[in-house]
Amino acid sequence: MAGATGAAAAPVGVAAGTSIENTVFVDYRVNGVDQTQATATDEFVVDRKLNVTVTWQDSAAVSVAPGQTDVVTTFLVTNLSNDTVDFLLAAEQVTSDDFDPTNVRIYVETDGVAGFSAGDTLASSLADLASGDDATVYVVSDMIVTVGPPAVLPTDSQTTSVILSAQFANGVTQIDGFAGSGGTAITADDSADVDDPMAVQDTFADAAGDATGDVATDGIHSDTGSWIIAGANLTASKVSAVVEDPVNGTTNPKAIPGATVEYCIVVANTGGAATATDILVSDPVPAGLTQTGAVNITGPVALASNACTATVTGSGTFAAGEVTGTLPDLTGGQHAALVFRATVD
Repeated sequence: MAGATGAAAAPVGVAAGTSIENTVFVDYRVNGVDQTQATATDEFVVDRKLNVTVTWQDSAAVSVAPGQTDVVTTFLVTNLSNDTVDFLLAAEQVTSDDFDPTNVRIYVETDGVAGFSAGDTLASSLADLASGDDATVYVVSDMIVTVGPPAVLPTDSQTTSVILSAQFANGVTQIDGFAGSGGTAITADDSADVDDPMAVQDTFADAAGDATGDVATDGIHSDTGSWIIAGANLTASKVSAVVEDPVNGTTNPKAIPGATVEYCIVVANTGGAATATDILVSDPVPAGLTQTGAVNITGPVALASNACTATVTGSGTFAAGEVTGTLPDLTGGQHAALVFRATVD
């Protein structure tokens, strides 16, 4: 089972509960005559050294999109104790980052397929993690600040972090592999007690971690994982110009009945880290105007260029009193436009 859920390793030290006995032999003589050998035996059992490390596995903050669900950051929980131990798992939001994601959950790798997948197990604990073994744990969340409607989403370059902690425990119920539920935290060790040579006593040996109040030898270890938002900062602008009228023609035309007005709707990605896709523009034509001619898509072009006069790269439609069109994908620093004309009634 360990091979399916984590890396099996050599046990750490002599197993807790092992009885260590040794006998001393004393030989001597009296007046040159060998005497009965004197012996003395000492015995004690090895105590438990409880130690664990939680280590974030992603090399950098995981890049995710605003509103993306089921995003993952990965941790490794390693049992450095000299005994098989259960652990309680907990995820803590970091207060000093830019926002808190929603729907935070913990999964344990159980299906043997690298990376988080549907076959892994929702869990609150680790069960029977042997000495030297580790388990892969995923913290999963949604990149939504507030669930809507309308939903509030984070913005480009914002970061959010989560701290995973593992605490020594007893009585965890195994679900699948190392994944478990329930259990009772071991909150104190026997450091203040005199050593009992025939009883297995506990000593916490964990280092300080990132969770609130996680100090050395407190029975908990923790580490921090992060996500960073790669969004598209879209802006929209709309301008109109009278291009001709039935009296003045194209010389200083005015917006009189029968005049032709050209609209240009510009959408820009003003520097987001992600590419904006599936950009649908919808513009109801107001009363007093009648749409005429083609609906053109222009661009994409750099922000320094004029998207309204850029090369036509596609077309939109007019139906049920509304002009619509899908703009091309826009990377950071690009914009494109939907251009159409209407006649003043």
